[in-house]
Amino acid sequence: MLKRSEEMLMDLWISLLLVWITSVPYGSLSPITSQSKSTQTGGSAVVASGLGEGQRLLSRAKRGWVWNQMFVLEEFSGPDPILVGREHTWAGAAETMGRELFLGVVHRTFKQSAGLQHRPATTPTLQTTQTFSSSIKQLYSLITVFEELSNQGGHYFGYCQLHTDLDVGGKSIKYILTGEGAGTIFAINELTGDIHAMKRLDREEKAEYTLTAQVINADTDEPLEPPSEFIIKVQDINDNPPQFIEAPYHSSVPEMSAVGCVRALHASGTPVTRVTATDADDPVYGNSAKLVYSILEGQPYFSIDPNSATIKVALQGMDREMREEYLVVIQAKDMGGHMGGLSGTTTVTITLTDINDNPPKFSKNLYEFVIPEDLPTGKMGGKVKANDRDTGENSKSTYGIVEGDDQGVFEIVTDSQTQEGILRLKKPLDYESKRAYTLKVEATNIRSEPGSGGPFKDTATVKIAVEDSDEPPVFSKPIYQLEVNENAPINTVIGSVMARDPDSTGSQVSPETSAILKLLGQVRWFGTQETDSPVGVLNASSQQGFRYFIDRHTDLERQFNINVDDGKITLAKPLDRETDMWHNITVTATEVRNHSQISRAIVAIRVMDYNDNAPEFATEYETFLCENGKPGQVIQTISAVDKDDPIQGHYFNYRLAPEMLNNPNFTIKNNQGGYKHINEQGNT
Repeated sequence: MLKRSEEMLMDLWISLLLVWITSVPYGSLSPITSQSKSTQTGGSAVVASGLGEGQRLLSRAKRGWVWNQMFVLEEFSGPDPILVGREHTWAGAAETMGRELFLGVVHRTFKQSAGLQHRPATTPTLQTTQTFSSSIKQLYSLITVFEELSNQGGHYFGYCQLHTDLDVGGKSIKYILTGEGAGTIFAINELTGDIHAMKRLDREEKAEYTLTAQVINADTDEPLEPPSEFIIKVQDINDNPPQFIEAPYHSSVPEMSAVGCVRALHASGTPVTRVTATDADDPVYGNSAKLVYSILEGQPYFSIDPNSATIKVALQGMDREMREEYLVVIQAKDMGGHMGGLSGTTTVTITLTDINDNPPKFSKNLYEFVIPEDLPTGKMGGKVKANDRDTGENSKSTYGIVEGDDQGVFEIVTDSQTQEGILRLKKPLDYESKRAYTLKVEATNIRSEPGSGGPFKDTATVKIAVEDSDEPPVFSKPIYQLEVNENAPINTVIGSVMARDPDSTGSQVSPETSAILKLLGQVRWFGTQETDSPVGVLNASSQQGFRYFIDRHTDLERQFNINVDDGKITLAKPLDRETDMWHNITVTATEVRNHSQISRAIVAIRVMDYNDNAPEFATEYETFLCENGKPGQVIQTISAVDKDDPIQGHYFNYRLAPEMLNNPNFTIKNNQGGYKHINEQGNT
């Protein structure tokens, strides 16, 4: 570190020397011996004795801005303070008052100005002298000190000497220092004017300090001349590596992005993102803050512009479905990327975003489902799914039936949550009419990427087998109308009902139930033989798969019976039409093996009339007759009723009772309405 600091310090002072030499006329650098100088009264001019005729004293033109600052190296650490500069009173010409500035640490001594005597120093010094008029009240000096240096070895990095004729003989003078950091960071030797840096300096914390130096009487503390203000600048060294403030970085770029094409918008590659590093070193002085970017990890997939730090796609055909995420390590190096520069790194996580470049694909080419025929409409019969390697909207598909469903029995809808195709029933199934369906379904991407060749789709075959359900028996008619005479004897067959098993194939008896046998006899013999000879004889008849019953809630008097096998309805009790003309009963057909499978039909039985009731007078008649009634006069009209109900209606024949036949006073006459008029035949 010390060796490097010395080299940097040497470069600085040589640069300052060259600038100073180029700014001074050549003639002003001619040496003049101190033995031949003299002064004019008033200190306004300097005359050198011993000069030849026509000769004149040469001096450099006054430039108060040349040495208006001091520079000190930042981050100095060591056992002794750094000598920043020296403010010194120097015995000069008799009538000249001026100030001289000495800047040190070069490898040779350069002296200027007549009468200037070299002051020995522990380190070779570069001495430059500026002479000012006594009317100048302030001197602005510049001292540069490098940061981060150790003063091991006793090097002085600069000192300032102020030359005045006040410091003559044994006059007691003292130098004082005020301003920023005076007494804490910087200290001045009261006797010699040497200014030291007492603490390690960091340019990144504070780049410069403004101080004021003054010469006073050591005994009376009275000022001997006006104060001199100067600036100490902390000279930058490359002690700060680049830093990525916003690290770590995360960015994304679409998959299959262009790398470089004549027609492409970004001929050198699709930009991904830009990173930014900062360097706390001085961006003006040297290359300490000049950054160059490079990729340490992430090639050949990505590249970076060394100056703008823009990351771009460098590899063609990067597929998200193959690899989605990349970790790129970026380095920023100062000193323009040259050897010896400091560096910093950061990571950039780059994610490839999806584009729709993959079609949906059914998990299998053939789906097979078994759907019961009693499945309610709107219910799901099966699921299909087409997978898509893309993500998000690019992976979503819609489903449809493209073949095999001309009757519109099925529909397929998309489940937005699972992206499955739900096969649903739109119309009822009938196993007896159609037992199988073969459908062709299609999955199509909702979103199509421009230029991708879409829309993407895929097809699959769906085979559906209709499963026969255990259905209840079905009556041939919902309502049966039967007639029976009221005088019919017991067990008279009134009529029959008929039901069929829909699970059968054209027969009243289902194949499934035809194996149910009813034993009618006894087993004659059993035997066991090695051959396939019969082991017994059974008498059996086929038994229907369902039976008929009368719902007794509709026949509380149990007036009717039904044959459980053939559905014949018979009379169980005598009927009376005059009591109940109609009997409405309910019959059922119930499966033998599953009593829950039951169906019903209504049987309306009309009782036909039988003339089993004599006519009756509608009321009891009592007639009054006047004594002077005339013959043929109607004295009473009578009528009769009959509980029977003949088909042609009632027709009654009236006559006088036998015991009244010999009474000549009254006669009875029939009319068509069934009424009879009693007439007066003669005087009573």
